Amino acid sequence: MNPLQALMAQPRLSPFPEFDKLDVSHSSRGSLSSCPRKLEFRKMYESSRRDETQATGSGKAMHEAFQSWIVHKDVDRGLWELVSRYPIQYQKSSMDANSLEGCIGTYLHCIESDLFSEWEIAHVVKPDGEKVPAVEVSFNLRMQVDFFGTGRMIWINYIGFIDLIMYNRIEDRYAVWDIKTTTKEGDFVTQYAFDEQCLPYGLVLQKLLGLDYARGYEVGYWITKLHAVEPYEKLLTFTKDGDDVIQWLRGYLLDIHMLQTYHRLGFFPRHGGNCSSWNRRCQFFDLCDSRDYNYLETMISMENVELAGSDRPEPWVIIDLEVGE
Repeated sequence: MNPLQALMAQPRLSPFPEFDKLDVSHSSRGSLSSCPRKLEFRKMYESSRRDETQATGSGKAMHEAFQSWIVHKDVDRGLWELVSRYPIQYQKSSMDANSLEGCIGTYLHCIESDLFSEWEIAHVVKPDGEKVPAVEVSFNLRMQVDFFGTGRMIWINYIGFIDLIMYNRIEDRYAVWDIKTTTKEGDFVTQYAFDEQCLPYGLVLQKLLGLDYARGYEVGYWITKLHAVEPYEKLLTFTKDGDDVIQWLRGYLLDIHMLQTYHRLGFFPRHGGNCSSWNRRCQFFDLCDSRDYNYLETMISMENVELAGSDRPEPWVIIDLEVGE
């Protein structure tokens, strides 16, 4: 028996408590790949720390502005969403591409796109029977697993939001759109051709609109470059099908298995090369030197007091994943 086998054969090693459910998302899976320790702080200690910057804040503000305009076709209303949500405290210069001025210029340019002569927002029916615009469509792809190896089943919830479900009035077809803001040029085809974030959206389309994802569904990336003087936008589309969804599910199950392994060992490895990104220190850097569960749980619990009672609303779509044994 090698050392790892011997370690795994011991009684449960983890200091982490057992839980009834675990919420996972696309960003969670990204953390699992880039630095599992960051995921430990998020999921095992339920840390509420967030790392907003001008880049992330401006992107969120642009999302709100675009979504508002696509639904209401009211330029001023979308502009208000942009201005009121923009993180002006981080702005250093109006010349920055993602400055408020840059975002306003980009917003006004992009809503004039020829895309909207063909495309409009789709409408879907929520669980309460209300028919609403398909904006920020929340979903939960859930499954039950014996996460702790004790025979006690827990829910693993893959949660997310679809930015937009759009309808092409000329060709009578639907597509999911993901809004992407950038300040740089790039090879976007290579960047998004195998992007996994939108793959499970096919399951949601089938549930909401009766579309057979196995026969193919369209994924669009609406790419908007932020710039006060020379912004641009383009729609990059890919057709996905049942094979793509199955590949996504296989990768997701492998990640769940890895999560189980880390929990069982009581050890989430640190990837030191990711302690800094975009010239910013990881928000958990000050805690990362400690492996003392009681200390970390106490410190993070004190930070989390301000978020007590902030529960996530019920998703529009709940789908049970049947993954077999």
